[in-house]
Amino acid sequence: MSDYEPVEELTLAPVIRRAGARVIDAGLLGIVGFALILPFMVAAVGLDEPGSHGKDSSVWSGPALFGWILVVGLLPFAYEAVQLALWGQTLGKRIMSLRVLAESGEPLRPAQAVGRAAVNNLLYLFGCGVGTLMAYLWAIWDQPLHQALHDRLTATVVVDDREFETGDGGLTGTMVIDRERRPGV
Repeated sequence: MSDYEPVEELTLAPVIRRAGARVIDAGLLGIVGFALILPFMVAAVGLDEPGSHGKDSSVWSGPALFGWILVVGLLPFAYEAVQLALWGQTLGKRIMSLRVLAESGEPLRPAQAVGRAAVNNLLYLFGCGVGTLMAYLWAIWDQPLHQALHDRLTATVVVDDREFETGDGGLTGTMVIDRERRPGV
């Protein structure tokens, strides 16, 4: 018998708040990504002196291409995988009071968090445009759990985290159990 509430009894996250969390995460990743890729781009273009117009070589040199792959592929994956494995939410989800749980209502296992992040960030890179948009929009018409495609593939669900908060700043329900299972978090 599980100590967790069945997902069907939890309040599911509204799609608009999920989208808001994704926009916040994308904004944070954009800022960090820009800071990470700027040195690679300056090195590739070669703007060493004020007024210089750079080297005659292509902007897509080795360092620039490496930086681009790092920022577009690996940074979002690592950002989401680590946070979901540790806390069940990214910074954007935290701000929007959302949490990702397993379909059983239990906190995500680390492998499940990594799998969700891989589908959500690396696999969607290859489905550019319409395919990626449809994967996210899937949550609108999916029944009964309103799961996006990456949730379906990894057996996860996004819930409203506000029901676990108490007035004194403490946590109840699944959150207490989550902290008991993950010492030091």
